[in-house]
Amino acid sequence: MDALLDRLGWVYVLLAVPVVLLPTLRARAVGGAGLALVGLAAAAQQAAPGPATRGFLRVNAALVLVGMLGIGTALMMGRRRLSPQSGPELPDAAAGTSVSLDGIAFAGLIIALLAPQLLLLGLGVALCLASAVRATVRARRPLALVPLIAAAIALGLAFGLLFTVLGPLGTRLGALAQGPVSPAAERALALLIVGSALVIAGVPPLDRMPWGLGLAPLAAILLGRLVVPVFPEGLALWQAPAVLLLAIALSWASATGRWTRACVAAGLLGLCSGERSGVVAGVVLVLWGWLVETGVALAARRGSSLSQRWDGALALPAALAALPALTASLRVQALLSTLALGGTVAGLLRVGWGRPALSPGPLY
Repeated sequence: MDALLDRLGWVYVLLAVPVVLLPTLRARAVGGAGLALVGLAAAAQQAAPGPATRGFLRVNAALVLVGMLGIGTALMMGRRRLSPQSGPELPDAAAGTSVSLDGIAFAGLIIALLAPQLLLLGLGVALCLASAVRATVRARRPLALVPLIAAAIALGLAFGLLFTVLGPLGTRLGALAQGPVSPAAERALALLIVGSALVIAGVPPLDRMPWGLGLAPLAAILLGRLVVPVFPEGLALWQAPAVLLLAIALSWASATGRWTRACVAAGLLGLCSGERSGVVAGVVLVLWGWLVETGVALAARRGSSLSQRWDGALALPAALAALPALTASLRVQALLSTLALGGTVAGLLRVGWGRPALSPGPLY
């Protein structure tokens, strides 16, 4: 057992493959809950600052045993494959899916991703927000403009402050960390940018906005390119409330079966950790949620849908990236990260044993 506990990371990776390949959605839900418990044990082991105590090892062993019991139950459920006459267990893949991605938004994302200067980054942000405004106006949902306008104002204030302090022509992103930004200004900038990123990301409770997850990559870019490398002290100050909001968003998305939103929320958790491994894993999770949401929407418009037997394989990159994201988040906010994972487990079990979810997940 001790040898098993010493290699929990590899145990998690090996167990992730059969879980995502289970043939039914409900079996994948129960298996995913068990896998999440094993992942919590593995992440806690990697995030522990010192030598493991006996009590810590006992808790980890209990998590692994309960997780493996859940995975074993899921494997037994998976033996009862869907008959050819049986209908889908969950609603159509397009149900509740809204993605706003046009040429303007795509150009804005590319500019924001590759921009060497803050001015070009601001241009990319403006294009993405303009695309979201157009989608909201077309959807005839004026109230949805309120959070979008609030995020635009906050980002405008942040960029305006940076331009005032550094000058619009001397703001290369690589040199911003050495700029003359006071600690008070750094805290204010981190609040404005992090708050705006959470508003536009498309995670609960703002997960039914007309732009959907269309701005989720922009939120990851703002955190990964601007907040984490340039304002680390400001991020550390607002880390706890940000992780709390994301924990609620992750639990909410899991409880309602909106798994792409849950994946984006988990990715933002990794990004808010500020650690390199968490940032990389967070970017993978956000991109996975955005790409799958977009792909499902495009497939639904063409009248096609994913195969129930093999669609779980799509979740493997997200399942593997979740472990380093959780590890990084545990290092900075252990309690809130554990609560977020607990909400995810509860949501998976709700789908596995309770009534159908609202979207095609879990574990796509």
